[in-house]
Amino acid sequence: MSSKLFLSILSLFLLVSFPLISSVGASSVVWSQIFGGGAIDVAEEIVQTSDGGYAVAGWTGSIDGSDFWLIKIDSFGNMEWNRTYGKKGIGGDFANSLVETSDGGYALAGTTNSFGSGSYDFCLVRTDGAGNMLWNQTFGGSKIDQASAIVQTSDGGFAIAGYTQSFSNEYYDFWLIKTDSFGNMQWNRTYDQEGMSYPSSLIITSDGGFALGGEAFSEDGQFDFGMVKTDKDGDVEWTKTYGGEKWDRASSLVETSDGGFALAGETNSYGSGDYDFYLVITDEAGNMVWNQTFGGSENDRANSLVEASDGEFVIAGRTKSFGAGESDDLWLIKTDSTLTPTPTPEPESFPTTIVVVSIATIAVIATAILVYIKKYKK
Repeated sequence: MSSKLFLSILSLFLLVSFPLISSVGASSVVWSQIFGGGAIDVAEEIVQTSDGGYAVAGWTGSIDGSDFWLIKIDSFGNMEWNRTYGKKGIGGDFANSLVETSDGGYALAGTTNSFGSGSYDFCLVRTDGAGNMLWNQTFGGSKIDQASAIVQTSDGGFAIAGYTQSFSNEYYDFWLIKTDSFGNMQWNRTYDQEGMSYPSSLIITSDGGFALGGEAFSEDGQFDFGMVKTDKDGDVEWTKTYGGEKWDRASSLVETSDGGFALAGETNSYGSGDYDFYLVITDEAGNMVWNQTFGGSENDRANSLVEASDGEFVIAGRTKSFGAGESDDLWLIKTDSTLTPTPTPEPESFPTTIVVVSIATIAVIATAILVYIKKYKK
């Protein structure tokens, strides 16, 4: 009878504790694919295409030098075709951003020192639906100018964001270029307000303007989250920075369903580790509503953010605090209704709270087992 009682309680312990433990790191891989050769090959952006597959943009060093690389895959990750763009064996060409165009083709934006007039210039490549190049354009001056994000505008043209040294008042400034449907420049604007330096994200806002998110150089020699909101002509409506006394870098920006904005990136100013995921929510005027960090004792860096259909947020990045190996693992977080907005400058780390609660629950159950065993032995 003692064995039966022990096994019953032990079973209850395992049934309750196992979901609590596994929920912290649970994941499911439907498929995975690797593409590349004997040198460095990097994917910078992926988009889902109108046929249900995907297109991936980045750069390859495995073919001949470093070139823009565009890969088209089906819904199961099987490669349908791939194309490279660049001057073979000369310089370097690096695609950083990708959109599927309204006619089923693609537009890639990045950086080149194979073409153009400076050490590095913005580069825009336009293709048809099979990846065949239709045209390309470069933009820049005599110094370093690098594109990081592209969107297609309602008139069939494009807006490209990056940073410029050629046209900067000091070191680097945000740079926004608007082109027509053939890549001819219509206008460009630089933004140096509040130390704006390195944009990583560009979106078209619901009012037809633009919003850029990235890094802003702070007065104490560090970086903060930086955001610029413009009208449809690229003229500044407002600028904002968010951060603390150390390095804080925004990697992704979305307009939220309530008309505000959400920025995700990494923070060294707040949280529990060297770097933690950092999520900042603002109103429509860029005023911070709340912020939250996620992470452990080591480096955790957020790279991408989406607002889900239920109004909550999904953040993707990398973690060294959690996961299976000694190196960084991919980390995906979805916020839920239990996430308490924290307007204070140093919010608690969310994943740590989950682990503490789970351990406490397990400890209570374990204590109950010991009490029952001792009682029965008496």
